[in-house]
Amino acid sequence: MASAMVALLLLRLLLALALALVAAAPEAYQALLLQQGDIRPSARKQAVAAAGWLFGGTDGGVARNDLWQYAASGSDGWSHLGGEGSGQRGVYSNLGGAAFVDPAAAPAPPVPWPGGRAGATLFSVDVSETGSLYLFGGHGTGGSGRTGYLNDLWIFMGAQDGWVWWGGSDEVDQPSTLCPAQGTECQQLCPSTGGNADSIALVACSWPGWRRSAAFWQAHHDSVYMFGGVGCDAFSCHAFHSLNDLWWYADDAFHFIQGSLRANEVGRYPGTLGTSATSHQFIWPGSRSAASGWYDPVAKTGVIFGGKGCDAVECASYSYLN
Repeated sequence: MASAMVALLLLRLLLALALALVAAAPEAYQALLLQQGDIRPSARKQAVAAAGWLFGGTDGGVARNDLWQYAASGSDGWSHLGGEGSGQRGVYSNLGGAAFVDPAAAPAPPVPWPGGRAGATLFSVDVSETGSLYLFGGHGTGGSGRTGYLNDLWIFMGAQDGWVWWGGSDEVDQPSTLCPAQGTECQQLCPSTGGNADSIALVACSWPGWRRSAAFWQAHHDSVYMFGGVGCDAFSCHAFHSLNDLWWYADDAFHFIQGSLRANEVGRYPGTLGTSATSHQFIWPGSRSAASGWYDPVAKTGVIFGGKGCDAVECASYSYLN
């Protein structure tokens, strides 16, 4: 009996050691690649990519915060721009890059950098004054080290200047903010505008809730649309909260366009396939995540396809759409 207990204890210790090695393997493998001069990202899923850039993703169950650039011409290949690896919390400082930071100051000022995340949104905007690579949201680690859904917006200003925390919260799992709103709520959200329902109030106050796996498309060189995802509506956050809100990012601000303030809304389809809404109809896609989005330059309209979420009847955790 005693020998059986000892054998069981040894088996449990070996299993725990094996699990620890598996969890550490991606990090150790990445370090080994860098030491050997083999510069390339380690195996991962749910990373985000745009215009030759790659950020984050998850390997071994922990989200990464490393940034990579790929150049296909010549022999350049992959370049590692920074990021310390798995499970890193975000470094949130100097919101909007408004304050001058003296690099020679003592102690050295914290260097802003997004925390590890998966399922974020990454897009490139051709605005030379503020940089061109934008990172939004995902599921990962906030400034306090808590893990959850994020709604922070970061701009990569280049290898020399690095990341700038441009907006959103440094914490996880918070609802959307919409303004103008009714009554005193808007005044509390927008004290500088006095609660007036104008474009200034929208620019100053509206911000998407925390989410991952949203669909997006770039309509012009300096504006991006984002639809749905899974995360937080205007009231609460949940892992099975699929969203169908549409946001437009332009002029360094998010603008709420349309959609439900609540998660898990069924789709509203027209009576005849291929027709648009009449004066008494409201047509809108159901809540979903992981959909594909693109811009049709001929029709001058955004298109979304598929995803996982709500059809015209119900919202189920494993309903795939087409």
